[in-house]
Amino acid sequence: MKSYQAVYQILSKETDYISGEKIAEKLSLSRTAIWKAIKRLEQEGIEIDSIKNRGYKLMNGDLILPEILEENLPIKVSFKP
Repeated sequence: MKSYQAVYQILSKETDYISGEKIAEKLSLSRTAIWKAIKRLEQEGIEIDSIKNRGYKLMNGDLILPEILEENLPIKVSFKP
């Protein structure tokens, strides 16, 4: 699993703000890596709110990254025309 996917999963399970430091501790990554993952998620269209000294919060938590959905499907589906 890529770091941005792991960050997304953590954010999707939180109901309140979580600091970059706590996310970094959970994933054994640097805060810089977390910041880059947050930016990647935002580029993917995921809305994340950030408040200084509070952390990050997923704003549109009902979205699922295609990669995460694909990994968790019980069967693989492919379409070949």
